[in-house]
Amino acid sequence: MSTKKLLDNFHIWLKQKNIDITGAKYESYPLNCDYQGMEFGNIFLIGDAAGLIYRFTGEGIHPAMISGEEIGKKIIDPNYKISIDEILKKKKQQFIITNILVNSRHSIMFIHKLMIFLMKRKIFKNKIFKILT
Repeated sequence: MSTKKLLDNFHIWLKQKNIDITGAKYESYPLNCDYQGMEFGNIFLIGDAAGLIYRFTGEGIHPAMISGEEIGKKIIDPNYKISIDEILKKKKQQFIITNILVNSRHSIMFIHKLMIFLMKRKIFKNKIFKILT
């Protein structure tokens, strides 16, 4: 979809919701989703700083909270083993989805329709929802 079409759709949505963005400017910022670890000697990284943002959704609050709790436990007890396995599993799943979408430009509409079709099926809905949220 072209940028113009996306903006047109966005403006239609804003109008429907009665949201005024007069004077606002469009901005974007890179998100750090390149996880390389959280513990570097006596330096600890959590959340965005650790690259724990989910690539597909851009969500980072939940990983920040979990990683902060884990690092807090590690600081209190140096023998504590940090566990963010669920976050890393979801990051991997979203990475795969993002790569499929980025690399399938010509079949993106088919993939989009397939995802909607699967989301309407109870057996897939919960699995897809769990990956994306």
